[in-house]
Amino acid sequence: ENFSGPAQVAFDDVGIEIAGCGKYEHTQVIKLIDTEKPVVTVTDSCFAANVDCVGTGIEIWAGATDNGVCGSEWIKWDVEVDMYSDWEVDYTFTSFDSADADFYIAPTGTGESIHIPLPDGLPMGCGSEHRVRWTAHDGCGNSTSETSYFTIEDKKKPTPYMLNLSTALMENGSVELWASDFDAGSFDNCTVDSEFLLFTFSPVVPPQLLNPSEEDPWYDADGVASENDYEDGDAELWDGDAGTSAMIFNEDDLAAAEANGGLLPVEVYVWDLCGNYDFAVVNLKLIDNNGAARAHVAGRVATESGEGLPGVTMQALSEAPGYPVTTETVVDGEYMFEYNPMYEDYILSGEKNDDWLNGVTTLDIVLIQQHVLGIQELDSPYKLIAADANNDERISGVDLVQLRKLILGLFSELPNNDSWRFMDKDLAMDATNPWPFSEDMIINDLEEDMLSEDFVAVKTGDVNGSVVTNFANTPIESRTSTTLDFNVEEIDLGQGEVELRFSSSNFNEVAGFQFTMEANASEITSVDAGALEVSPSNVSLIGGSILMSWNGLNAQPLSDEFLFAIRLKKEKNKEISFTNRFLNSEAYLGTELKIVNLSLPGQQPIQTFVSPNPWKSKAEINVEILHAGQVTLEVFSAEGELVLKQEKFLSEGAHKFALEASEFNAGSGLYFYQISDSKQVTKDKFILLD
Repeated sequence: ENFSGPAQVAFDDVGIEIAGCGKYEHTQVIKLIDTEKPVVTVTDSCFAANVDCVGTGIEIWAGATDNGVCGSEWIKWDVEVDMYSDWEVDYTFTSFDSADADFYIAPTGTGESIHIPLPDGLPMGCGSEHRVRWTAHDGCGNSTSETSYFTIEDKKKPTPYMLNLSTALMENGSVELWASDFDAGSFDNCTVDSEFLLFTFSPVVPPQLLNPSEEDPWYDADGVASENDYEDGDAELWDGDAGTSAMIFNEDDLAAAEANGGLLPVEVYVWDLCGNYDFAVVNLKLIDNNGAARAHVAGRVATESGEGLPGVTMQALSEAPGYPVTTETVVDGEYMFEYNPMYEDYILSGEKNDDWLNGVTTLDIVLIQQHVLGIQELDSPYKLIAADANNDERISGVDLVQLRKLILGLFSELPNNDSWRFMDKDLAMDATNPWPFSEDMIINDLEEDMLSEDFVAVKTGDVNGSVVTNFANTPIESRTSTTLDFNVEEIDLGQGEVELRFSSSNFNEVAGFQFTMEANASEITSVDAGALEVSPSNVSLIGGSILMSWNGLNAQPLSDEFLFAIRLKKEKNKEISFTNRFLNSEAYLGTELKIVNLSLPGQQPIQTFVSPNPWKSKAEINVEILHAGQVTLEVFSAEGELVLKQEKFLSEGAHKFALEASEFNAGSGLYFYQISDSKQVTKDKFILLD
């Protein structure tokens, strides 16, 4: 304040007394202090683990505002991450470190959220909470802390694999079954040991699992139940040590089964330790024992070489009540009919009528032709049965014609035959003339368990035993480094028609060959013979690809001679290439019929292979690119459904496409893939195992 003139003023509040005249000055300091703390907003989060059961791409977040009279425009942070909430800080992120520090986080504006990416590979833990302490600082020294929690959990359901079962009611009119009795190999992505999977007959979590101190083991949808409820078939019994529940099936269930053709549909649930579950509906065959003596009949279905064949529908026919009954062979070809009334007669048989091309190639035609001509006879009755494609009980040129139509896709199945034939392993058969033969196994007056009723499975058309019965036992095919080199001259005939003229620089001792040639063709207009006797019956067109199957007896060298020509309509500037899309591109050389690959010298196809193959959890498609550019990978199921697509710009050289089993919802089986660039496409296949 400034004063002039007479004054007699006292400022008691500032301790100054002014008397008399003159000029007096005083400076008063006024401080505005912000004491209002920032407001921090946090959220609890749950993140899904990846296929490797660890966290990847996890980002935690919080927000803060500073609304004081002198609120700051920015907020600095300290963030402490305590894994498993054990009060030991594992990661500290801060705004008070240098900007190039690993865990530096930049200040945020008031009202903005902060997002912090956590390191990849943090372990999954069902129900394990991780603590995060968020501290926000404004510019006036005020700070606020809040705590949030996050979890990294397995969110993927287990995969149930269940068996159908048969059982008989006991003398008291009931039978106790455990849910795990139906398990046939269920698995879970994050449960390393399947023994830690749990099984129930309902989606109800057993109360005893949630409360280990609960003494009563019975439960239903309403919680803990009574033993009477369980005995009446209205509740489940939980066994925590075995990890499974049990149920009583009684005469009411038998009546329901009889009203449904003898089968009772039962839901069986499989759980992982994170509470995820899925179920499968199984068929329970209930039999009224009534004190009658019963016995099991079991055996194995396998090829002549001993490979077990799964998926065979086995039938037991009898005049006993409830028959015929069926079951399916499991992975190793084993089957069982349980609780069959004793002192009855039975007829067993098998049926499997799919996968027609499995094991069937032009090499089989070569071997059958050599047998017909007496060059090299087929040496077992089972090979003769396989060679009889038209099922007329003899081997002739008609069988060759029908098999070639099957190979070329002109037949989807053989008109008068089944894909598989089955006969009693103990059946005495003429090695040179097995016809007629019986495909039934007869059991007269069943008196005891019969556990070795084995069948031999014969794949129609497969005389060299190359059929794959089980993807887990895929045979390793031996091929030499030799290749049969084709040269193809493409002649433009005008109006969208071209002629492909085939020759070879090393066509020597070739007994036969087959191929899939990618040509983007719309029509085959003619097939012309040269040094090789070929005709339209050797060629077909499927999905723009040329399929060819040829065999002959002329093993003399035909190097650089015109072999044959195929005229077709195709798009211009579309390069041709051999692939294994429909048929494996291969040839058979010499008296030993060595299998070799085909090649097109002068062309530069995309080179690719899958490693490992077959594979389970992970694999890689190795690719050799000769020209930089955009490359597309497409994977198709055996039914032709697109299941995976990846696109990359790749430089010249070796590259890899990663495959993970979790990307294949269709599960195990045969898959086809193609890799393409702007000029060409390469196609092949792989096998995914359980």
